[in-house]
Amino acid sequence: MTETFFNLTWLIPLLPLTAFVLIVLVTNRNRLLSTWLAWLGIGLAWILGWLVFFGARGAAHELTPPRGGLTLPLYTIPTGNSQLHLGFQVDTLTGLMLFMVPFVCLMIFIYSKGYMNYGTKDVDPRYSRFFAYISLFACGMLGLVISDNFLTLLVFWELMGLCSYLLIGFWYEDETKAIAGQKAFIVNRIGDFGFLIGIFTLFLFTGQLDFYGMRAWMAEPANAEFLTKGTLLGVSVATFIGIALFVGATGKSAQLPLYVWLPDAMAGPTPVSALIHAATMVTAGVYMIGRMSFLYVLTPEALAIVAGVGIATAIFSATIG
Repeated sequence: MTETFFNLTWLIPLLPLTAFVLIVLVTNRNRLLSTWLAWLGIGLAWILGWLVFFGARGAAHELTPPRGGLTLPLYTIPTGNSQLHLGFQVDTLTGLMLFMVPFVCLMIFIYSKGYMNYGTKDVDPRYSRFFAYISLFACGMLGLVISDNFLTLLVFWELMGLCSYLLIGFWYEDETKAIAGQKAFIVNRIGDFGFLIGIFTLFLFTGQLDFYGMRAWMAEPANAEFLTKGTLLGVSVATFIGIALFVGATGKSAQLPLYVWLPDAMAGPTPVSALIHAATMVTAGVYMIGRMSFLYVLTPEALAIVAGVGIATAIFSATIG
């Protein structure tokens, strides 16, 4: 029974994506139906996510290293002498994120109905569009969590960046709010440039993009030595990749120095601030670092930078707060 739920994991991001498509194409003029579609999409994702979480908890001995976890490929892309298998994964980290993210999203979706003044004369004229956007955002975050490779993770990573722009600048008639959305988009693209460099370098040196393939490759002593002893721009290859990936995390998770977009995220509707500030978008960078832990254990220098930036950001944010 547990394995059956694992095989349905790919439905978790598909459900809010379906709600987004239906709201945009079919129910845009029907606010009540748009509300229920958004609730249904994220609600079913929440139920399925919790089933996966409790299943992963029960099978934790099989879903942790060295066995790694369960991967279920959906599509294969030839990449020179090898193949890239695109699909989804279930392990203890995936289960933990699926316990938290869809539930928080569901609470925010429910709150959004009242916040957008449904059923009153002050109802937002783009009410249905708002529910379409937050459904697409939920798809991006949930797809990122279950991705088993960097290619699909990057797609969902960028989808979240697009949605943050659309949601923070939702009331774009106000120039200040429009600028806030643009600022979030631009700052995240700066971080994503470093993120892309890290992904390209990782593939160049390892020939791998799927997480379990990279874990197995780096577990070989000769390969680990190659990453730690080989140099690139004056640092080890592992350190270079770790720092480049972390640049992307600083943008997505609003760490120094790419934190400047997050205070302006308050320009969007309050449910957007909850989505971005709480348990979804700003945790994406943390999740990515956790997912790549097998790389970071090879580079104490990159780990020191991650810890230093985290400490500095905590002190700085507490001071200005």
